[in-house]
Amino acid sequence: MIYHRLPIALWLRRNAAAIDSKPVIFFTVSGAPAGAKLDGWIAGSLPPGLVTRMDHFALLGRQDPNELTRYDRVMLIIGSLMNRDRKAASEELHGFDFMDKDSIAPVLDRIRTLQSGA
Repeated sequence: MIYHRLPIALWLRRNAAAIDSKPVIFFTVSGAPAGAKLDGWIAGSLPPGLVTRMDHFALLGRQDPNELTRYDRVMLIIGSLMNRDRKAASEELHGFDFMDKDSIAPVLDRIRTLQSGA
């Protein structure tokens, strides 16, 4: 579980020159839908130049509280108490399943477009 920072950020900064001339398809899987909150986490974690030129796909995921560590459960309990969005707070506490296998289609379409050279 990741809290408000992307663990790949350091690797991306270190390898920015190597990926600078390549197309970047970036996808996230979380309980946070596409929007300002997720965009803020990404902007706060990644180099600005990369953020402006990458194709970002926000995929919704699943969280089963029974599969979490005690630390993660405590963090989610604290987060839910601080969350003003009561629906999201409930999802933090009780879990959610937003998985949709069809949501990967736009990512695959973008890959195919890049492969075709269009």
